[in-house]
Amino acid sequence: MAWLFVKAEVIKEPREFFYRNKSGEEERGVNLWVKDLDNERLKMPINWFNCGEDVREGCQYEFKCYVSKRKNPMSGAYEYSFNVEKAKLIRDPSRVKDGGDEIEIPF
Repeated sequence: MAWLFVKAEVIKEPREFFYRNKSGEEERGVNLWVKDLDNERLKMPINWFNCGEDVREGCQYEFKCYVSKRKNPMSGAYEYSFNVEKAKLIRDPSRVKDGGDEIEIPF
């Protein structure tokens, strides 16, 4: 299995979805469009299953994603999906003080 480690900013409002886990319980997931902070031209979709956080556009995260690869039977091309294993919030623009300074987020 391949892993992707990326620091990225959420660039579109996340789309929420619900699914049933293996035990049949309903869980919440989000589809994210993110922009890599090291290479701003790189934009990609990321799936976050069992997401317990309030994810908003503009937040920056450190993601550890596992990469899935499957072959499209129609075109023969490979398709990749990135699914969050762990995430850590590194910057939230909504948490600013009155003077405009950022509040540090404890890890």
